[in-house]
Amino acid sequence: MGIELDIVIALNTSRTMLKPIRDRRGIDIVIEHTQTLLNELSKLNSRVGLIVFSKNAYPLIDLTNNIEKVKELLRYLRIFGPYPDIINAIRESIYMFLNYWDEYSSKYIIIVPEIESYRVRELEYVINLALTYNIKIINLVLLTTSHKALSKLMNLQNRGIIIVQGVKELLKVLTKTYT
Repeated sequence: MGIELDIVIALNTSRTMLKPIRDRRGIDIVIEHTQTLLNELSKLNSRVGLIVFSKNAYPLIDLTNNIEKVKELLRYLRIFGPYPDIINAIRESIYMFLNYWDEYSSKYIIIVPEIESYRVRELEYVINLALTYNIKIINLVLLTTSHKALSKLMNLQNRGIIIVQGVKELLKVLTKTYT
């Protein structure tokens, strides 16, 4: 049986992640939830890659079925860069898929945490590029709770990004692949 899920997790490591949220830094919340996600993905037939981004995006580990290695790298995550650029993160994720292509797997880019700001035309371009390769983009919402911010995120859904709140909802989307 081949790989059924290929997932690139794109983590925001900009200075915006240092803001305290409910007495914890945003990056600590993101790492905790990403570890939980990886624990669940290790039970599925999947490969995972990890990209960190702020102004630029950098692959930390290419697609691998060694999820323990990905979890290990999370321990050494550092904050860098002044602001997040989601366009570069999606573009770099697509490149990773193209370098490790498996035509039979379902492909997902998971952006963690929620997208704060974006340039509309460029975002639409990279979303369409991802969809051309049948790559789905999911935004894992962890830090936003205000209705105003959530409604702004729902606009992204109209542009082709799947919005999920929490790891449990994300796993439901991913495991639909098997049903």
